[in-house]
Amino acid sequence: DELRISPQKGTYVVFNYMDHAGHFDFGNNIKSSQWKTIFQKVYRELRNTEKIIFACHNHKEIELAKEMDPSAEIFFSENYIDYVNFYARAKYGLVNRVHSAFIMGGLGKPTVLVGSDSRAKMSDMIGVKNYFVNDVTSAEQLLQDLKFIDDHKNEFHDDIIQFKKEYLSQYRNVLKPILSF
Repeated sequence: DELRISPQKGTYVVFNYMDHAGHFDFGNNIKSSQWKTIFQKVYRELRNTEKIIFACHNHKEIELAKEMDPSAEIFFSENYIDYVNFYARAKYGLVNRVHSAFIMGGLGKPTVLVGSDSRAKMSDMIGVKNYFVNDVTSAEQLLQDLKFIDDHKNEFHDDIIQFKKEYLSQYRNVLKPILSF
């Protein structure tokens, strides 16, 4: 029930940046400098037309965001519920954190997830676009994706709500013999 937090019409775009597009390299020879250059280009281009707020989950991410733009708007909290409320007011996002993509997706907010490990592929299940970081070779690629999800954010919202209803019904049917609803 999204903690009884209702998604709202978005007023900003969420960005989340991590050095390796994730916590670790996992022996994948992550091209961190290429990722940083591409991410910075996307940020500089999009901030001309959108209000962007960096969702930072630790002090290292705050430092990285401030390196990109000392005047960047930053959201940070020690409370996960604050993040759910924050994501509920977003239009869409470009993130490295898998949990950010899933929370936003669950709230009907489309997202592009760029990750460094196989967990990012799970987002296919809910229709969230994802890439392995080394496969992102240009800012234009991501800018096109972000434009697409912005143009189709209402459809994404409707699809995810329907998806959640269908799966909740299936879970209830499976659990019905052992639980009473």
